[in-house]
Amino acid sequence: MTKLVDSISENAREVLETFVNEDLLGAVVTESLPIIGDDGKIYLGEIILRLEDGRTIAIVPQIRGMCPWLSLDIHDGEDWRRMTVFEDYTEELRDNKNKI
Repeated sequence: MTKLVDSISENAREVLETFVNEDLLGAVVTESLPIIGDDGKIYLGEIILRLEDGRTIAIVPQIRGMCPWLSLDIHDGEDWRRMTVFEDYTEELRDNKNKI
């Protein structure tokens, strides 16, 4: 059963957001999907990154309700799936239980 975001405390979210941010700041762009509009504006369909630990992730657009957001997908060696803290930051969760 998937845990809901509401089941993560505010303190835990802040700690985990720091880990995600650090991963993204150290990442290298390996691919992107630029699209040039008729008016010359540049849009991106997705951005593929390689994290320092070797994982490959994609920043992709997603609509949640009425708002556009960017989400993170990870390539697990066979296919892409949405990243979650429960699957992709288990070590950080375990190692920082006293802070969370």
